[in-house]
Amino acid sequence: MTDDYIDLLKNLSSVRKLRAKVVNEINLRLQDLNSMEVLVISIIKKGNRGFTMSDLSEMTGFSNATITSVVDSLESRGLAKRTKGKDRRSYIVTLTERGKEKAAQIEDLKKEIFNEFFRKMSKEDLLELRETLAKFSQIIDRYIQ
Repeated sequence: MTDDYIDLLKNLSSVRKLRAKVVNEINLRLQDLNSMEVLVISIIKKGNRGFTMSDLSEMTGFSNATITSVVDSLESRGLAKRTKGKDRRSYIVTLTERGKEKAAQIEDLKKEIFNEFFRKMSKEDLLELRETLAKFSQIIDRYIQ
């Protein structure tokens, strides 16, 4: 791996650090969900018809066993439910009404935490960051379909 790639990976780690900071802050404020549960709830919320366990595994990067454990936990607390999919071996995971309320609470906390974080930045830094991330997204989208 060349030094250029190593520098790219180091820069990308800043995005990961920001995400981790947000998730950790959500965990501190909610205290009833761990970071994996927060992520899975946020993803399920985006799917109008739910997701299969395999979809969730692929989207999170967690193993099937980890997803099963997370969904078991969410289901036992009445936040998610599994229903049989088209294939008798698959299940579709959706949020319950209580889960949707928790997802809305998570989204509100994300907005609050991001506002707190970005409020500290100067207008110039915000503009530069916005432009840089827009360019970053354009470049990445060329190579990831």
